[in-house]
This record gives sequence, structure tokens and C-alpha cells, in this order.
Amino acid sequence: MSKFNKLLNFIKVKINNIKIKFRYNDIKIGLVKGFSLPLLPRNVENILNKPIIRILRVIGGFCAVLVITGKYKLLPSEMHIPLIILGLLQLIQINIVSIIKIIYGLKRLIKHPEDFEVRNSP
Repeated sequence: MSKFNKLLNFIKVKINNIKIKFRYNDIKIGLVKGFSLPLLPRNVENILNKPIIRILRVIGGFCAVLVITGKYKLLPSEMHIPLIILGLLQLIQINIVSIIKIIYGLKRLIKHPEDFEVRNSP
């Protein structure tokens, strides 16, 4: 057997070992479980899902993109200040919600670890 065939067989064995260690069905089950867990407390989620808040978030997101890219300068000068204010408020809101998600997730992971367990029962 040539060195190339030995190397090829060695690589095949290593790939099979990796496939055995990473069971794709288990990864899929874990991802489904992870995505099914709520990331925000119920009261924050209810506030963010109100129609008026959703509309303001879309408008604020558009303004934030305009402010970040600097394209707001192409609009009339009377709109600059309101666009900057709405954009900054949206960015602040995004940061606050992200902080709440991190704190809530860590708190939930510490106090309720059983929510994160994936059981493989027959």
C-alpha cells in the first residue's frame, strides 16, 4: 500500500470518528429546544408586540439606518434633527432590549437549568 492510500484511509477513519462524535440528530434536537425557549420576560414581550410599538420600531429602525450611514443628509434639513433623535432612540432601545435578554437568559439559566435540558426518552 502506498503512503497516499495510508493517508487516505487515516483521513477516512478520522472523518468517521468525527461523524460518530457529532450526532446530527442530537444537534438538531438541541437547536430546536434552544430556539423554543423565550428570550424576553413576558411583560417586555407584550410591550414590544403592541402594534404602535412595532410601527415605531420599524420607523426608528429606518431612521437608525439613515443616521448610521449618514444618508439622512440627503433629506431636507428640517428632517435632520427628528431623524437623528428617532434613530438614537431606536439604537438605545435595541441596546436596552439586548441587555434585558442577556440578564434574563443568565438568570433563567442559573435558576431554572432544567429548562435547558434535552432528554432523549424512548
